[in-house]
Amino acid sequence: MHLDFSTQVNNIITYEEIYFGSFLLSIFCLIVFCETIFEKVLCVVTDLKGIYKHYAPSFIVGANILKNNSWFFDLKNGLIKLELPQSTNKMSIKWKNHEDYHDVAKDYIVFDGSIKGQKTRFIFDTGCKFNKLQHGINLSNMVLIEKETANMDHKLSKETAYLFKNVDFKLGKNNLNVDFLKSEKKCCYLNIEFLNGRNFILNYPQKTLDIID
Repeated sequence: MHLDFSTQVNNIITYEEIYFGSFLLSIFCLIVFCETIFEKVLCVVTDLKGIYKHYAPSFIVGANILKNNSWFFDLKNGLIKLELPQSTNKMSIKWKNHEDYHDVAKDYIVFDGSIKGQKTRFIFDTGCKFNKLQHGINLSNMVLIEKETANMDHKLSKETAYLFKNVDFKLGKNNLNVDFLKSEKKCCYLNIEFLNGRNFILNYPQKTLDIID
C-alpha cells in the first residue's frame, strides 16, 4: 500500500546540479512542503514515470525533509500536517535507525518485533506495495501469486512470487496480522496495511510511531 501526498510539494527552485556516479543530484534552494519552507534540499533526479509508469509520484519526500519534526498522517483525507491532533488516545511504538543498527540505511525506521516467537526487525516503508518477509523465516500457508514490481534499477514488470497469508507478528506488545511476500531481505518490511486505516504520527524527535484510534 502506497502513500501519495506528492501534490503538497510546490515552489521547487533548482539551485545546483551535480553528478554522483550515474546519479544526478540536485540541490534545491527552496521547497515548500506542507506550508513549510525547506532550504538547500538534496534530491536524486530520476525518471520516476519511466520506472513506475502509472504508479509514479511526481516527488518522493525523504527523511532529509521529515526527520526534524513530528508529522501527522491523515489517511482518511490523504493529508500530511505539521499541526498535531489533540487526541491523547494513541498507541506508541518506539523505533530505531542506523544509529542503533549499522547494517541498515541511513534514517530507516526500524521496529523490533517477532514472528512466531522468532525475533526480527521490521523496516517501515510506506512505499512498499507488499509487506516482505525476512529471508530464513519459514512459514506455512503459502500461495503463488502474480504481482507487479519495480525499483530504481528495474522498470515496472510482472512476476510470480510466494505470499504467506494471515501471518501473526508482534511489534513491542502489539499483536498484529498481515500477509507477507517471500523475499531475500535481511529484515522484514512493513507498509501501512497493519495500521488498518488509522491515522498516525511520525514523531522523529522521539523516534515513535503514534497510532491514533
